[in-house]
Amino acid sequence: MNVSFSSNDNVEPGTPLAADAVSSAPTLTVVGASNFSASFDNEDQKFTVAMVDADIVGTDESGNQTRHWLANNVELSGEEDDVYGLNFTTAPITNYAGPGPAEGSGPHRMF
Repeated sequence: MNVSFSSNDNVEPGTPLAADAVSSAPTLTVVGASNFSASFDNEDQKFTVAMVDADIVGTDESGNQTRHWLANNVELSGEEDDVYGLNFTTAPITNYAGPGPAEGSGPHRMF
């Protein structure tokens, strides 16, 4: 899966980003989905998208997590060169909410 924000194309895992650079919802694409879809009827597949803040880097992940985005009934759409977009077929359970870390809290982990 590729995650792209308006100012950052294809964000690599572990890349630090400023809060203002990720204030709007990202564009998500799935690469290599044809390998996946060969095993399933792609027309009937629905997925869930979740973006969660696991809290400050170096802290215990078992608590203090924040849900930034949650959507069900997401479908793959528009294959081009084995890259698929996501089609959000229903309203999200949680609309995308950009980060709002406490002043001085340091980097947070998003997954």
